[in-house]
Amino acid sequence: MSETGHARAKRHWCSGAKCYGSTVFEESSSPSAAAVPNGTRAGILISVGAALTVFAVAHHPTVAGRPPAEAIVEIVRLAQMDRLVHGSLIVILGGLLYGFTVFSLRRGLHRETVVAALIAYAVGILSSIGAAVIDGFITPDVAAHYAGASQENIFVAARLLSYGGSAIQELTKLGMSAMSLAMLLWSASLMRTPGALRYTGILGCFAALIPIGVLITQSHITPSSLGVIVLAQGIWYIAIAALLIRKLV
Repeated sequence: MSETGHARAKRHWCSGAKCYGSTVFEESSSPSAAAVPNGTRAGILISVGAALTVFAVAHHPTVAGRPPAEAIVEIVRLAQMDRLVHGSLIVILGGLLYGFTVFSLRRGLHRETVVAALIAYAVGILSSIGAAVIDGFITPDVAAHYAGASQENIFVAARLLSYGGSAIQELTKLGMSAMSLAMLLWSASLMRTPGALRYTGILGCFAALIPIGVLITQSHITPSSLGVIVLAQGIWYIAIAALLIRKLV
């Protein structure tokens, strides 16, 4: 393979007792190795992102079972931690999207299941980032604005926070559903290849079914149910990271 992405091919022909040869250049149907992003870095990023996501969800601040006025005070008190956790989560999600984009490029975008998986995963990441922005930044700002307000304004704040909570729930459900679909599609592609890739694909199918099961059986996502989902995803993420680091994809 030449540096320009062309393949060298030897052609021979004979005339009488003599043979002649020439080197010709043919257009390559696949990108050169140099054109594909480094899989080791992407694998490390995915593995670190998987661990940090579980850690961030485990330290997610919660405010529940309080009257509106008390809940607003508590949200304001936890605002700094809220911003730190959700800001970190947004960065982690961006890193995971980069890692799985590299994974998709190395698997080959000529595979329709890989392209569909990457699109679904991007939708999931963007939905999850939307939920994190509302939960970690907009909600504390609303609470801070209405802290110490009159009872009438507290009622308005409670309605706004309720709408925000509904948006967080729906965006989180969309994000987890889209990511699970992406895992199934990537896994379906991996299962067509023998060896470690096939086993990783089988693992991915089981890991994707856990979030789907949680979403079907629970109408409301709690920090504990979200923890189960990200743990199942994280196990598969580590398996994908191993494939990339070992250069099996």
